[in-house]
Amino acid sequence: MAEIPRDTIRYPSGRVAVLINEVQGCKYFYFYDLNQEGSLLGNFVDAGGFCSGFIQYANGKQRCIITEKGGILCDEKGKPKKEWSWYLHGKKAGLKEPLELKMNNNMRFSCIDEHGMKVTVKMGGKTEVFNVAKPKQEGLNFSEMMMSRHKTGKLSRSMTDVLGDTVPTLRERQKAAALNPGVVAVKNAQKYGWNLPRISASGRETKTFCEDLTLKGLDEMVQENTGLAGTLMGYRTMIGKNVDNAQYKPSDMTKTQAPVMQSHPTICNAVVPRRKPKTPPLKQVSMRELGRMVKEAPAGQTIVALCSTRHDENCKAAEKLMASIHEKFFKKAKREAEREAPQNAAAAAAAAAAAEDGGGEAEDEEDGAGPAEPVITAEVVIVMIDCARSNAMMKRHDFTICPMYLWYLNGHPVHMGGTFNGFSKSEEDFVNQVGLCSKLAARGKFLADDHSLGMSSKDLSSI
Repeated sequence: MAEIPRDTIRYPSGRVAVLINEVQGCKYFYFYDLNQEGSLLGNFVDAGGFCSGFIQYANGKQRCIITEKGGILCDEKGKPKKEWSWYLHGKKAGLKEPLELKMNNNMRFSCIDEHGMKVTVKMGGKTEVFNVAKPKQEGLNFSEMMMSRHKTGKLSRSMTDVLGDTVPTLRERQKAAALNPGVVAVKNAQKYGWNLPRISASGRETKTFCEDLTLKGLDEMVQENTGLAGTLMGYRTMIGKNVDNAQYKPSDMTKTQAPVMQSHPTICNAVVPRRKPKTPPLKQVSMRELGRMVKEAPAGQTIVALCSTRHDENCKAAEKLMASIHEKFFKKAKREAEREAPQNAAAAAAAAAAAEDGGGEAEDEEDGAGPAEPVITAEVVIVMIDCARSNAMMKRHDFTICPMYLWYLNGHPVHMGGTFNGFSKSEEDFVNQVGLCSKLAARGKFLADDHSLGMSSKDLSSI
């Protein structure tokens, strides 16, 4: 789903300073620096119940990370130096003192608790305050909420309050019921102890004495019973239409045809749904094989390496999602190759004819050899590295949390992280991340081959 800008604040120079988007009830705040690149200083997501986001230095290192469970403060090298939680053992903890961070000369971030976070922007003598976390609203309890809805201020309401003044009284309902002849007949039978006639499901009794009944109140009951009996006698299903009515005979056991018993329907033309083909798993590669794939990859092809432990639930879900995405990109590339195959064959035939006319010797095709299969080059190739067998990749890039995604393009790493397009792990954001990596590669913003994520200094899984 494309994000639609709701509000934009610009610097006096015209560059974007603050961008606010609203998608599916969540507000996204983006704060940019006043430099030539327009670097991102911070990003916050207000989901209504909680706020999450981050603030980073000008060099791209994380400075402050805020989640629904707590937060962490890092130095200029990206190493954690302070950590806190909003609640500990069911009790509110939070910050001991308010947190104040200067993002640049025009922006300042302040945090009191999980519901009191704001960014103050000062430009051109004006001050704008953005509450990136909604303050906690003190609501009414259940009894007060229900009483506020009632005009009388009481929890209990009468039928008149619910249905209005048109509700019939008990006496009116008794008079209306007395006008029904069937109800009168049943009451008389109960009063004088009459024995009502019993009607079976076959309905054969209705043809003998029910036709002579003078009580009009039972006419509807008789008609309904007759219709029900006719429906049961003529009951047919889609399976029973193809059932043979032949009698079961012992002599039929010697025949090759299977005997069919009467009144026991069998499935003759049932359609059994086929099982959907399973998505093939991701190809497992080693760190050396991954390096060879990155070097030999054609220009413009994105290689994504999923680092997984194979036993965690998050890793299993990531493997399943990546296998599905890889299969979709492969099928798309296969369709495009099959579509271009006739054109390539015609171009090859024209080249061979030109070579023959020019006096060149064309290579003889082998007997029985068919046309060459089209070369399939997918836009995105996804492989998996088993970090449970070897932690070489984890040591190389210094990360301790799996699943981790390593993105390579044009022979160099371009992005590393555990989410796509910010904080999401959906297929749509994966496709958006592919576009972002292509833009970074076009600008030449690659990562170092031994880029470090700096997670070994402290385990961040509890945040």
